Amino acid sequence: VLFSAFFLVAAMGGHPLLPHAQQGQPLGTHITWTALATASLSLASALVVYTALDGPWARTAAPTLFMGLHPVAQPRTISTATPTHKLSLYQRRGALFPNPHEVSAGPEGSMRLHAAAPATAPSNWGPFRVLGSGAFVLIGVLTIVVQLQFRSFRRQANSYMELASARSGSAPSALAMYSVTGEQVLDRPAVAAPGVTHVGWIGTGVMGAAMAGHVLDAGYSVTCYNRSTDKSRPVIAKGASVAQSPREVAAQSDIVFVMVGYPSDVREVILHPETGALAGLRPGGMIVDMTTSDPALAMEIYTTAKLQGKYSLDTPVTGGDRGAKAGTLTIFVGGDEADLAFCRPILETFGSTISHAGSPGMGQHCKAANQITIATTMIGMCEGMLYAHSVGLDVEQYLKAIAGGSAGSRSIDLYSDRILQRDMEPGFYVEHFVKDLGLALNAAQAMQLSLPGLALAQQLYLSLMANGHGKCGTQALIMALEQMNNTRLPTITSSEPSETD
Repeated sequence: VLFSAFFLVAAMGGHPLLPHAQQGQPLGTHITWTALATASLSLASALVVYTALDGPWARTAAPTLFMGLHPVAQPRTISTATPTHKLSLYQRRGALFPNPHEVSAGPEGSMRLHAAAPATAPSNWGPFRVLGSGAFVLIGVLTIVVQLQFRSFRRQANSYMELASARSGSAPSALAMYSVTGEQVLDRPAVAAPGVTHVGWIGTGVMGAAMAGHVLDAGYSVTCYNRSTDKSRPVIAKGASVAQSPREVAAQSDIVFVMVGYPSDVREVILHPETGALAGLRPGGMIVDMTTSDPALAMEIYTTAKLQGKYSLDTPVTGGDRGAKAGTLTIFVGGDEADLAFCRPILETFGSTISHAGSPGMGQHCKAANQITIATTMIGMCEGMLYAHSVGLDVEQYLKAIAGGSAGSRSIDLYSDRILQRDMEPGFYVEHFVKDLGLALNAAQAMQLSLPGLALAQQLYLSLMANGHGKCGTQALIMALEQMNNTRLPTITSSEPSETD
């Protein structure tokens, strides 16, 4: 019995029913350990029954263990005409294998089956009774758990086959989704579709409102939530309904998109046990976190969702407010390909480039590398503009001259005009950029990777926050460099309204 329990614990060591489950352990490993547990359990059962019938204490303790008979119980009369299959286990044993000390002549056509004589009963029959009863209870419990294990394995295997079929391109019209208990909980369409898939949206800030607007324009029904209700007005005007908490959003949705500011916000709106989206999401539903966040947190959300029979992707974006408004964002995806295939039609409503970066967390790593590139590019752009101004060049003409050469960049296209017009309105907040660069620095430090350009950029943007410019856009970097050099670029007044207005 003890070996059975040991083997069963080993089998469940990688099973999602346990909180310490090691995800990704081969299914064959689970089945091997469970088979050993079953074999050991069978042997334990046979030994207990054998001992009860023919063991050294069978004639004295067995009545107490298996029949509940006390050693001083009254003798029982059994008719020899009674079919043996109607006798109890112990009665059959006495009838088929009589013992002179237990069987005596009774009335005509019968015999008397006696309980063991008190003189021959062991003095420690009490412990035998406890051990025997405990053994039977443990065997029953282990038998039930083993059966549940095999049932769960069968369900998991079916689910894996469905996902494999989907990835090979031969998926059925719906994917059967399973919870950790092995129960089928939802037939999810192979791809999301307007009128079929209800979308939840958490975070309607500068970029989130524009992205949710594209989803509404594509015909999807949307339920939204934002801590500041005023920021939800643009999507409400387009037909979105409003919820009072992330959990309420998820309860009404098949897939929930999250676009908030910081990893702490992500943890709060997704993982909070009372009000979080994951707590309200139905099994088989999906969380899509579009916030630039911590890769470790993305892995935690993925694992937690899996344990609940739910799904998640980390899908940070780049392209700023202009890309969000134009529906041309670049999206980096970390997670399972089948889940990406399901939500791709929604992502395409606001993204023009969707790249699967790899396993959970890799979308965030890809965004971190992207931010490192942008940060150092922004430094080069601003320093070039300051140099051109200091030597007497017309900065606007200088920018036009380099735009078609190797120095041309997306940063120049997006931000140079804003800098010259002293337009520091946020397409992406300085304080959020500092957060992104800090995440990248932490990851680099963990890998013992030296990135001096990244460290410099993070310090420059930190100086902007120290001077009260955290709510400005990332183009405000020019102000930190101007202050260091005691100079200022000329301001060019544009007759056309800014795209951020």
